[in-house]
Amino acid sequence: MSDDETAQRESEAASLAWQEGWCSEQTFFAELVQVRAARAWLREVFPLECSLRDDCVTVLSELLANCAEHGGGGQASIVVTHVWGRVTGMLVHHAVPTARVRVPELGVDEVGDIEQLEESGRGLVVVAGLCGGEVEIEQKTDRTVTRWRLNGSCACEEADEY
Repeated sequence: MSDDETAQRESEAASLAWQEGWCSEQTFFAELVQVRAARAWLREVFPLECSLRDDCVTVLSELLANCAEHGGGGQASIVVTHVWGRVTGMLVHHAVPTARVRVPELGVDEVGDIEQLEESGRGLVVVAGLCGGEVEIEQKTDRTVTRWRLNGSCACEEADEY
């Protein structure tokens, strides 16, 4: 994809944030340096006043960083949807899984004993907390698919009515 096509796609994605519902996609290399780029992309897509924006950035940041640090490289395709005040996402890590990953089973208000978690599990506790347990990880032979739904809803549509 050329720089002009990328710029146009990013501009279209940003304009989608002002509509009632939108879906935006992007692919990044599973490298730590790309986590910053992914965060910036997501901040551009969301309206500034969306109360779920920072939570989504945190979830994406943790999941992409896990791909980079523990997942053996490859690419990660990301889809984020914002419809009727609800935010859902999916990250597909296009690489052979290097370890079995599971989401900690915690209640929404339960943090658990952080000291007993492996280094790679601490961030997933944050993800599970922000998503109210609505996180699913499906490992296939050639990729890992992570789906999430943020806990709560925002008032973006209400703000548009005034």
